[in-house]
Amino acid sequence: MNEPTDKQIKEFWEWCGQVTVRRVRSHEPGSFRDQADYPTLDLNNLFKYAVPKLDEETKKAVFDEWLYLMDVNRNEDPALALFWAIYEVSKGTK
Repeated sequence: MNEPTDKQIKEFWEWCGQVTVRRVRSHEPGSFRDQADYPTLDLNNLFKYAVPKLDEETKKAVFDEWLYLMDVNRNEDPALALFWAIYEVSKGTK
């Protein structure tokens, strides 16, 4: 399984409603910019923020896809497999 791109991570956490924007100093003195922070992709955060966004039918589809990804990609990170299962099912690609 591939690591998600920054764009996919941003899209995913925004779909979950988990974006924190903070003001940080930019390279120029006295200048600030907004920076978005997202939760880490781990099982705790996925079950805390993403899974509750799914309806029961979608949860079943995600669970089936997660098991499939874990079976096909042995020894891979279970959180990464769950991310892709939720991402693919929520996008309608599975």
